[in-house]
Amino acid sequence: MIDYTSPPTYANLASFLSSVGLGPLAAVIAGDFGAMYLASATASIQRDCDRQFVPSAAGVVRSFDGSGTGLQFIDDAVSVTAVSYLIFPQSTGVQVQGWIPVSEPDKPIHKLQIYQGPSGVSYGFRPFFPEGRQNISVTATWGYAASIPVDVWEAILLKAASGAVNSNVLSQRGGGSLTSWKDDDVQEDYDPKTLPSVIAGWDMRIAHIVDRYRRSITERYQRLSAPIY
Repeated sequence: MIDYTSPPTYANLASFLSSVGLGPLAAVIAGDFGAMYLASATASIQRDCDRQFVPSAAGVVRSFDGSGTGLQFIDDAVSVTAVSYLIFPQSTGVQVQGWIPVSEPDKPIHKLQIYQGPSGVSYGFRPFFPEGRQNISVTATWGYAASIPVDVWEAILLKAASGAVNSNVLSQRGGGSLTSWKDDDVQEDYDPKTLPSVIAGWDMRIAHIVDRYRRSITERYQRLSAPIY
């Protein structure tokens, strides 16, 4: 059973390489090199999508620029447990009241909304997030989801495999697609000429998945834009 709460492991990568006829390469990259390809692939996919797919621990605090409105954009979150704001010169945050997390179907929480209604009505709490810089503190479990989406997990695995293949001269190490097998004396024959088309297929699949999850320019601007004074 695959564990999608964490990125692919070396065992996953080795199993995949063996399944596509690249068993010798799995042995070559055992240890630190295999871990390097996997870590690089995980960082690359998250960076290309501008998202955090490996969820954080619970109760992690991050700060954001206050919007000055009832809507506050934040990083992708699995769950949000507390929201507070700072007003200089106080050093203790004031808990924001009347807020709810906002998400869309099949997307993470990425904004907070304070209950609002007709003007002139007293709600007993501030109906907006105070405008400022790094004055809104949000306590949450950060990430796209509680576990890595299956296709994103696949993209990380393919990215690591592609990196390993491209970094090793397989024609000199017995790599390529398995073309023949001899049981006596354990002889294996591989054809490295088949690798470019195989890797191209992986790269196309990776690009398709990244395009599906990449944060839109609008959402990126909303999350990072600072208030204008």
